[in-house]
Amino acid sequence: MNTKSKKRGAGRNTEAFPGKAREEEVQEAMRISELRYRRLFETAKDGILILDAESGQIDDVNPFLVNLLGYSYDQFIHKTIWDIGFFKDIIANRDNFEELKAKKYIRYEDLPLETADGRKIDVEFVSNVYQENNRSIIQCNIRNITDRKKIEEALARHALALTIANESLDAFAHSVAHDLRNPITVIKGLSDTINRLYSKSIDERMGELLGRISGSALKMNEIIDNLLMLYDISNKSLTMADIDLGTIADSVITELREFQPLRKVQFSKRGDLTAHGDFNLMTIMLTNLIGNAWKFTEKTDNSNLELSATSGKTIFGFRKTFCVKDNGAGFDMANAEEIFKPFKRLHSESEFKGTGLGLAIVHRIVLRHNGKIWAKGEPGKGAEIFFTLG
Repeated sequence: MNTKSKKRGAGRNTEAFPGKAREEEVQEAMRISELRYRRLFETAKDGILILDAESGQIDDVNPFLVNLLGYSYDQFIHKTIWDIGFFKDIIANRDNFEELKAKKYIRYEDLPLETADGRKIDVEFVSNVYQENNRSIIQCNIRNITDRKKIEEALARHALALTIANESLDAFAHSVAHDLRNPITVIKGLSDTINRLYSKSIDERMGELLGRISGSALKMNEIIDNLLMLYDISNKSLTMADIDLGTIADSVITELREFQPLRKVQFSKRGDLTAHGDFNLMTIMLTNLIGNAWKFTEKTDNSNLELSATSGKTIFGFRKTFCVKDNGAGFDMANAEEIFKPFKRLHSESEFKGTGLGLAIVHRIVLRHNGKIWAKGEPGKGAEIFFTLG
């Protein structure tokens, strides 16, 4: 009898009052939820202010806001928003408060506040209205953006300074180029005139010296042109479009063959050579890359040049990679980082003529297209210049 009674009693405790069990579960879930919210409220790195939407009375304030403004908890709690002077420009204004209640949301990107010790800080202020147990609540989130604003202002000043400096540099660069060209043109003109007028009385040695003067003047003009190009590439706006690099390469090769018709050079293309970039800069880039490959294969029998494109993994991730390859003079990989620097020559002027600016120009163009460029080579076995665009 006793055993049966106990079993019946146990059944009534677990099954006869399912509603009560569910209520306890709901209450426990609410308690846990409230605890989690409280932890977030207490540890948040933004200021949080809780208001009654009807009266404007402050119900709660988190430690971060207390510390941020330097006022005590008691100076906030149970005061109306109208009593808090440092909020007078935000929602303490009754019109703003009514607008907030109507719209349910107000955001201010940049507002000034004054702390208890008189410091000025800038904040981002967001207010939301929501319902809690049939009661309208306003939650204000206040983020200190003083440091961010100082950085933004510093960046703005820096950008303005750079703009002014670039404008000054632009004027200086073109002024210097103009001032340099005049004496260079005079020097070349005088040497050519002397050579022409006194050709019968000039010996071989003098003729050679005059020729070197004239050639040096031409080279200086070429260097000035390349320096101005290098500067302009860094500052000109880009007109982006889909481009067939293979077509540009064919034009470059045609011009090179016309300039040196006796040279036998095999040129090939491989892969999908479409790219997205500025047509003029792509033309300058391939003119320099293919021109370099053409030049450095001058002393190579059965010269081969190739423009290719592959898609896949590179040292910079998965990208479409273009490559200009030749079987010419090549270079030591110890100097791979140097070849894209202005005036860094890996071969003497007597071996291969040039200004030392071609690959620096290519490098700048690739950077303008948010791309990467690198090189592989081996002395006497050619070189490969790889680049990506964006």
